[in-house]
Amino acid sequence: MVLDLMLLVVGFDVTRYNSIILVVKLRCWMLDLMLLGIMMLDLMFLGIMMLDLMLLGIMMLDLMFLGIMMLDLMLLGIMMLDLMLLGIMVLDLMLLGIMVLDLMLLGIMVLDLMLLGIMVLDLMLLGVGFDVTRYNGINLMDYINISENDAQAHPTSNNHNKTLALVMDETVRQIVLPDNIAELALKLISNTSKISFLATVKQEIGNSGSIIALSAGMLRFLDIESRGGRDEIRFHYTHRTQIQVETFPYRLGDNTWHKLAVILNDNQLSLYIDCNKIYERTIEPVDRTFKAGKLSLFIGQRNRHHAFFRGYLKDIRIVGNDHGHLLQCKKENSGCPSIAQYEYLEDKLNSLYTEYNNMSTKLTNAEKHIKDLQNCNCLNTCYVNGTLYKEGDIWKKEKCSICNCKNSSVMCNRVECPDIKCLKPFSQKGQCCPSCLMSCFYSGQYYSHGENFQPRVCVKCICDNGETICLKQNPEEICPKLNCTSNDTIHVEGECCPICKGTDFCGEGNDCHVNAVCVNLLTKYACQCNEGYQGDGRHCGAC
Repeated sequence: MVLDLMLLVVGFDVTRYNSIILVVKLRCWMLDLMLLGIMMLDLMFLGIMMLDLMLLGIMMLDLMFLGIMMLDLMLLGIMMLDLMLLGIMVLDLMLLGIMVLDLMLLGIMVLDLMLLGIMVLDLMLLGVGFDVTRYNGINLMDYINISENDAQAHPTSNNHNKTLALVMDETVRQIVLPDNIAELALKLISNTSKISFLATVKQEIGNSGSIIALSAGMLRFLDIESRGGRDEIRFHYTHRTQIQVETFPYRLGDNTWHKLAVILNDNQLSLYIDCNKIYERTIEPVDRTFKAGKLSLFIGQRNRHHAFFRGYLKDIRIVGNDHGHLLQCKKENSGCPSIAQYEYLEDKLNSLYTEYNNMSTKLTNAEKHIKDLQNCNCLNTCYVNGTLYKEGDIWKKEKCSICNCKNSSVMCNRVECPDIKCLKPFSQKGQCCPSCLMSCFYSGQYYSHGENFQPRVCVKCICDNGETICLKQNPEEICPKLNCTSNDTIHVEGECCPICKGTDFCGEGNDCHVNAVCVNLLTKYACQCNEGYQGDGRHCGAC
């Protein structure tokens, strides 16, 4: 109708020529023009879609730049994953070529999801202003219950850096942490070869006391001690169950605040004072386990009765790495994120959340597909170091490790050895589990293999696999030279070496209580509680 009106306007008489065919053709031309216009609109919409894709690409580039730093840190791990995926692909090509593509897609999706999760975590941490470097291991100050441990050791503020400190005086105290924290500290020492012990201290002049100590009664496992009388810092540890000590000349007890860091890296021991490395030594390998009793973790004392620290302690930590001293010297954060930064991070998080949901759906579908593939008997094999094992095969990987192939996965377990009761178990070459050697019977008493005993004066014996070997000692060879005449020497009953009259036994070291006095006797020393206290001298309490 529109076409007829247009023809009438221009003076064209359709009925005059009775040309119905021509009219139809004209109408078709008009329809073609309309379709051409619609195609032009489609091209415009296509251009808009291309612009949207370009914007999406720009957003993806932003995400890539955010992940570059994390990708650098994960490069080694990704290379190892790539090698594992390459091995899986080669095996799958030998077994069933079509499944290679499925496993590759699954691996790529898993890696993408890992990277996406890491980027989301980084953005979230950055958005809330969280400093990742503030993971400080075990902060022992958080677990000290002052009311349960000792009323005299209480927190107080100080002007060092506006934190809390423990005040340590001469009062007999018991600052021992809960058993689960002691177990956590021992687990941290056992599971890592790199460990840092940190503390900020202000010690009274002349005081000698422990700062951090792991002990079971009188048995020391690990002890960091500052001896003010000798201006020394001592690190007590056990090597093959024997107590060892490393001494560092340094005056820590000067009534001034110091940052102390003792760092153990395998058998390398380093001492940092106020963020400066003072000493570094190679020591005997430190025992990482303790089986002689139940360990307790003490602060400011060696155990319940000895080596009481006097002064102030704070920021006491155990960190599972060899750069814990950086926590004492780190710079403060500079400012908070702006509103624009928060809005930008919010937009990025929304985009990443959408991408995460898409990847999660794809991964769920891929896991279902892989589960179906695992039910196929053709994949129930294991490929290890160039050897192909069938389902159910069992083999010995190392001296004390047994592996088996189950559901195309290698499961390895350590051989469990039975408990043995002897002083020094013996491990034969090629055998995983140790065994007990023969004991010795001497003068009506049994001795374990490796046990030393002294049946008579100047005679030492050792049990060696059922054979008793004794050696007579020559006092002139084994005894130290005395700075006194023969008339001034004393032979102590049961001892091989003589001593001089008037020997200062107290000065050579004693374990008298802080409220007791050490008294030199003829052949030894004795501890006597001060007036107003009672006890055996090693343990003194107020009357």
